[in-house]
Amino acid sequence: MYNTPPVEEKSWHFTDKTGWPQGRWLEEPDKIQWRDDGAGLPCLIVRGPSGALCGYVGVPESHPYFGKDYGQCLDLKCDHEDWCHQRIDSEIGAHGGITFSGACSESEHGICHVIEGDDKTWWFGFDCAHSGDLCPPRDRYAGDWYKDVDYVKSEIQSLALQLARIKHEKVA
Repeated sequence: MYNTPPVEEKSWHFTDKTGWPQGRWLEEPDKIQWRDDGAGLPCLIVRGPSGALCGYVGVPESHPYFGKDYGQCLDLKCDHEDWCHQRIDSEIGAHGGITFSGACSESEHGICHVIEGDDKTWWFGFDCAHSGDLCPPRDRYAGDWYKDVDYVKSEIQSLALQLARIKHEKVA
């Protein structure tokens, strides 16, 4: 759907997990980048400070949501942000809701992908550190469930397709 710069699939391990309880998180990468084949958009998984994984999808400058805050009102008739019924985060969704939008943070550990050449990408993301989510270094509570790489990739794929669909609907 998009003709974005190629994104080489890469992964990194950078979190010191000494003292973390046993679990699949000990072997999982702390950051993974790839390009979603269906939507043609760059994708990231980054382990947040809580130990939980976070998912991100990037959009190019040609996307109608590029440069916009996830809570921004899309209804031009709305005169008060608190009463807006058509916000970006109500148009797209992922686990726990959209909790991030922003440009690349230029760091191997941050919310940015590594590519060759000039690239401007605006990221939308979510985290897996909500009530009921297990964050590995913390105590476990009844009902908590760890959202692993496979789960987060599935949510990212859904978000990428939603963002690609919105581009198509807004342009059509």
